[in-house]
Amino acid sequence: MTMFEMLEWGAEMQKAIRQAQLDQMEAAGDAIEALQQQAAERAKAQRGLWRSWMQFWGGKP
Repeated sequence: MTMFEMLEWGAEMQKAIRQAQLDQMEAAGDAIEALQQQAAERAKAQRGLWRSWMQFWGGKP
């Protein structure tokens, strides 16, 4: 393997590593977005339950 081939191989390896890191970051971002969506849905459901409870006991929603 020549010096040029070694440098070329090293550059390809770095490119592959960077792509894998970008893919991992994108997957992590998607997971965070899903968690945030779930949290928002749970908060909305809890607000609805709280309103129902307040109305049942004569409070103002």
